[in-house]
Amino acid sequence: MKVKLNLLPEEFRTVRSAKLPVWLTFNFFSIPILFLVLNLVVDLVLGIMVVWKDADIKMITSKEKTLYPQREEQRRLENMYREYNSLVAKGSRWGEVMNIISDCLPQTGWFTKFYLDTKVGELIIKGSFYSKEGGKGLTGKFISCLKGEDLLNKLFKSIVSKQIIQRKIGKTEVQDFYLLFKMKEKGKKR
Repeated sequence: MKVKLNLLPEEFRTVRSAKLPVWLTFNFFSIPILFLVLNLVVDLVLGIMVVWKDADIKMITSKEKTLYPQREEQRRLENMYREYNSLVAKGSRWGEVMNIISDCLPQTGWFTKFYLDTKVGELIIKGSFYSKEGGKGLTGKFISCLKGEDLLNKLFKSIVSKQIIQRKIGKTEVQDFYLLFKMKEKGKKR
């Protein structure tokens, strides 16, 4: 048995430290437990962030599905706008071409269809003439007038009558025509 004797006066004696609870004392297991608790906290935060990002991704993909048709329409309109601007920038002469074609058409004629296929390089015009004589010779006069125009000669290598059909509407003789304009290749001029 040991007996501790402290003969110093009380004011000089050291104050005895209070004992800490066992779970706060530093020992061999406290460091791994501290890392385990920190790991659990980090895993919890990362798990919350993953769930949050998944919710964001689902929201974005659902919006993308609803916006896809609108984006396609926007692209289509942007392409049309670019084509229009390129025509304006090139100084397209199609307005003049259509004016010349309509000026050459005899007064007893009318158009039923215009079709321009730039990939093939063709302009197709369909229409009709009426007259007391059945429209005879009007298609030839129309084509001669068209071939006499300089602008049309610069743009088209040939203007051909593909079909002429005679028919009657009541008592009136009508002649339907079908003209094919073959465009010159780009860069080639006469």
